[in-house]
Amino acid sequence: MSNTSPSTNRPSSWAFTSTASDISSSTSYQTNQLCTMALTTKQPKTPSKAASPPRSVAKSELAQSFGSLLTSGKGSDLTITCRGETFRVHKAIVCLRSEFFTAACWGCSKGSYARDYIDLPDHDPEVVRKALRYLYYLNYNYIDPETPDNTGSESTTSTPSDNGTTSSTQKRPRPSSLALHATNYGIGCTYGIPELSSLARDKFSTALHNMVLHGTAARSIGDLTEAIHIIFTTTPENDICLREQILDYVQLDLKFLLGLREFKKVLARCPEFAFVLLVREVEDRELERE
Repeated sequence: MSNTSPSTNRPSSWAFTSTASDISSSTSYQTNQLCTMALTTKQPKTPSKAASPPRSVAKSELAQSFGSLLTSGKGSDLTITCRGETFRVHKAIVCLRSEFFTAACWGCSKGSYARDYIDLPDHDPEVVRKALRYLYYLNYNYIDPETPDNTGSESTTSTPSDNGTTSSTQKRPRPSSLALHATNYGIGCTYGIPELSSLARDKFSTALHNMVLHGTAARSIGDLTEAIHIIFTTTPENDICLREQILDYVQLDLKFLLGLREFKKVLARCPEFAFVLLVREVEDRELERE
């Protein structure tokens, strides 16, 4: 059916006003003109942004939908096993965002064949779980152990059942804010997820900037030393992103830190950290003399 227009210069509300005129034949010409002007005036207005949900809400809802796929295992086409634990995931989500899982599925083959089973006997199941959670939720949350919603300093982790759902629980020590961000940064590097490393780096910087070591917040020294241990034992030497940040922070208050037993312990536990810190101190003093 062809739909020809009597005039190409008619306003966008012409169809509506013409229909109204046909239905109400007694309507005067002036009334039609007023209706046309009113509709034409309102037409250019853009819809109110409040009518659609905010982008952050839409993103959260999408992440929750993806997360439900990880929890239920529905439609999974890839099984990952790690020290007795099984994760039923989806190649379209996991391999799209992780260079590690892409290589594990396709290997060196350039064909269309992909594995549907991966065994990771040398990996920590908790680390694998965190990597997968980020790939589905595109975020991770730090829960302060001192908030009212938590009990003690332990967290409860879920063990996936055979169908991808969670079953039994196990209590694990709840990581500190800095330690959690440092851990996730390392996970991003290990599994080829640069977006996770970038997010963890930014959160680490914010948490470090807001850390207070003196006064009532002296408990933060435990957060600091734990993060130091993670960074200098899990990240490669040539990856200086978090290393430089933590070293700069420590040097700003080194005299105070050297008087704390917890800091002396981390110097003994992480000889690489102690060595790099010593070298930086010597170099800085030499520059001051010049």
